[in-house]
Amino acid sequence: MISQFLEQQLKLPKNSLNHRRAYVNFTSAILVLLCSMFFAYYDYAIKYNWDLLIANISAFSATLVCQFLLLYKRQLLSSSIVLTCVVVALTHYYIYETGNKEYALVFGIIAPLISITLLPKRLALLFMVIQFVTYIYWLLSHLNIWRSAAFTASSCINLISVWLVLTVTITYLELSRDKAYRQLHKTNQRLQHIAITDTLTQVYNRRYIEQKIDASPSSYHLAMIDVDDFKHVNDTHGHISGDNVLKGIADLLHDEFHPHGIVGRWGGEEFIVLLPVTYSYQQAFKLTEQARKRIESADFDIKETVSVSIGLSASSHDNYETILRRADQALYKAKAQGKNQTVTENAGRESH
Repeated sequence: MISQFLEQQLKLPKNSLNHRRAYVNFTSAILVLLCSMFFAYYDYAIKYNWDLLIANISAFSATLVCQFLLLYKRQLLSSSIVLTCVVVALTHYYIYETGNKEYALVFGIIAPLISITLLPKRLALLFMVIQFVTYIYWLLSHLNIWRSAAFTASSCINLISVWLVLTVTITYLELSRDKAYRQLHKTNQRLQHIAITDTLTQVYNRRYIEQKIDASPSSYHLAMIDVDDFKHVNDTHGHISGDNVLKGIADLLHDEFHPHGIVGRWGGEEFIVLLPVTYSYQQAFKLTEQARKRIESADFDIKETVSVSIGLSASSHDNYETILRRADQALYKAKAQGKNQTVTENAGRESH
């Protein structure tokens, strides 16, 4: 809900770095506002500490200003700097106001964590260095006057408050890291899919087919498939219709050879199919023939028959280039012998 609100209010893409920083800023501000309200009530109604009451009211007001800068002025960096200063000032004032009681030192560990989550790296480092030097100076200059304190309701509330702030902040950081990892994983999967898929037909592209052959310990039966007279289809019906024909043929080939065969677009109007050696050469020929006949009888919304010529090469221990060349030569024979047929590498015309 917060994420959607910020996306609409600030016009920041949900997966952008600035959206994440705005989210941390907004949720941290809510945490500061709640803490300030609670401690203001506590200091007014229970502890009667007017100095801390004023400090909490001031922190509450400054936090509202930082959210005004964020939500209405859209000044994310300025808002984050103001909020970081509020947290640093308030936590250090708590330490000072307790009168050098040892348990109050726990407030000093909040500021570095808030700086890291809210600010860009270099600015966060600058804040942490300043805060660290101030913190160490404070400790050493008051070395002899830090005193232990009884574990009272006041110290208990302070320690619980710090624990809650740290727990909420660290939990968010971990959830954010996990979300970023999952988003990166999804993005990598999408990029991998794009890298191996033909954009138009959504079958594998030439790059993937070549990698598959090179990486495979066994050989494949290889079928080269070329759409007959595809230039005529484009010239007569237009390139959009031609694209639809290619997509339709790709779908039919995928249906015919799935799940064992691998279908790819070789380029232009050419497709390639790899069938594993678990299929006999006769089975491979039968499947390619079935695919050819399905394409011939398919309706591609152009009111004329579309056919393909197929050259089939048998699996062997020859290298990839040799097998491909044999399939290409068989395809050339199929074209020369009248098209719309499947030709094997070691036979003439097999069917029509």
